[in-house]
This record gives sequence, structure tokens and C-alpha cells, in this order.
Amino acid sequence: MFEFFSYSSVHQCGHFNVSFHGGHPPKALPLTLTVVPFNSKPLRFTIPKSAWSDSTSSGSYLTVLPLPAGVTFLASLSDAKGNDAALTSDVVHINGSTDTSCVPTHKTAPAPFRLLDDVVSRCLPFNVSRNASSSRDTPSARAFIPTGLSSRLRMTGFHTSQGIDTFTYIMSVAQGIPVALLFEDGHGNSQVSDLLWVRSGEPSTGGCLRASSIDTASTLDDVEGVPRSVIFTSTTFCEADGFSVELRS
Repeated sequence: MFEFFSYSSVHQCGHFNVSFHGGHPPKALPLTLTVVPFNSKPLRFTIPKSAWSDSTSSGSYLTVLPLPAGVTFLASLSDAKGNDAALTSDVVHINGSTDTSCVPTHKTAPAPFRLLDDVVSRCLPFNVSRNASSSRDTPSARAFIPTGLSSRLRMTGFHTSQGIDTFTYIMSVAQGIPVALLFEDGHGNSQVSDLLWVRSGEPSTGGCLRASSIDTASTLDDVEGVPRSVIFTSTTFCEADGFSVELRS
């Protein structure tokens, strides 16, 4: 995992840049830049090996985002196995510009997934629906935390009725944390939620956050030689079994 990284500001149809260095570069390549605009579809960009310089032990990638001014999003860098290669960006706002060459003119297709709950709460279930005819594959759910790590959420239930599939997941994120949820089935159907604030719910003694911490630790261990200091570069609060720890750089 990279110890140092930055995500640039961006104007409509201007360049968006991500740079990274330090720590231990992932061995599973290529890297992928994932952009998750709120209430929209994710964008993914494969970062070529040429973006990395062996002489300076650093890398950078420049791209244009086909998103209009006013859109807000998170950006995330991952390796070829889907593990985080750096912490997620803070919320990025696309600033205005007279250049409209990158903005799509076609109408947006209906969202393939719908979050049925108005709020999400710590260690409690929430539901997502889709048209049953759109796919037979189970969608995954990933939580992106600004300036934190992303994590996959556990599915605990499924039922179908009158042509609508409903999937249930557990929100294994501590209360008071903002999170954007990405749902996708691996066949082109994908949707990003709005930025949600996790509310208080079940006590963490139920194992929900402990399980999430184990998953995160496993992900970090999968990246050989990850610098432990990277864990302390986030301002995210992590909670477990009645106490909380604030991680500071």
C-alpha cells in the first residue's frame, strides 16, 4: 500500500490527477482508479505500468472525468486483486468550466439498484432492490469512507416478490462516519448511493465492527510489507466493543 498519495481538484472537462509514492507498491498490477460519483454510476480507469517511475519510485495518472460541474465524488486506488492501494480521497467537487466537450449528452438510464432505507445504522441491516429481470447475479456492496479504507459489506438476506429482488446487507461501519455505497453485479449493472452518515444502531458487542476490522486487517496483510504507519493517516473514527479510537496522522 502506498504511504503517500494525493488526489487533485478538478474542473468540468479538466484533468484529474492522482499521484502516489512511498510505502510498498502493490505487486498485483495493474492499478485501478475508481471514481464513485454520488447517486450515479462508478467510473473505472486502468492505470498503465508506464505511470510508474522506477527511478523516482513514484507514480501519477492523469485523466478527464466525463462528469458535469456540480457533481461530487470519491476516488479510490486499488490493485489488481481489488485491495486498497491507498486511502480513499476526501469528497471532491467538480468546479465549473466553459468546456463541455466531455459531458455526455445522452439521457441517463434508470438506476439498476435502489436503496430502500432512508438511513443506515451501525450493525443494522439495510435493503437494496432491483428489477428481477435485470440480472441473476448477486450484487456486491462496498462502502467507501472519505479519507479511509473501503470495505465489502456482508449480505445476510434475499427475497423476491412481484418481479423485484431485495437484498439485505449489514452496515459494518461505526456511527458518525460518512459513507458512499457502491452496488454492482459484475455485468455492467452498478450504482453509487448518496453520501450517507451512519447513525447509531446495535452495540458493537454483536461482532459487526469486529468482523469488519478483521476483514480490513486481512486486506492489509494481503499487501506484502504494508507500512503500519498507513493505518494512522486517516481521520476516521473506528469503534469496537464500547470504546473508540481516533486515528490521526
